[in-house]
Amino acid sequence: MLISPSRFEGGNLTVLEAMASGCPIVTTPTGYGMDIGREISNFVAESYDEFFVKVSLVGDNREKYSRQAIEYFHAHHSPEKFRDEWISLIEGI
Repeated sequence: MLISPSRFEGGNLTVLEAMASGCPIVTTPTGYGMDIGREISNFVAESYDEFFVKVSLVGDNREKYSRQAIEYFHAHHSPEKFRDEWISLIEGI
């Protein structure tokens, strides 16, 4: 599990890299954390106390959250999705 207690990260690529490889995460609602939290609420902790609860929960259910991490990454941040969105942007210019 990746534990990323960032307070200021704009777009934490480390979080996405972990999820792409099937590593569940616990992070804060900064950067990608806000978007991730809407889909997998147990990956994002709003407070210090909640952070430790979620680390325990995700750690105890690693297989389930590993699968969710990979699915989230491929649905929202995969290289193919990035490529398609980039091409669409360029074609729209």
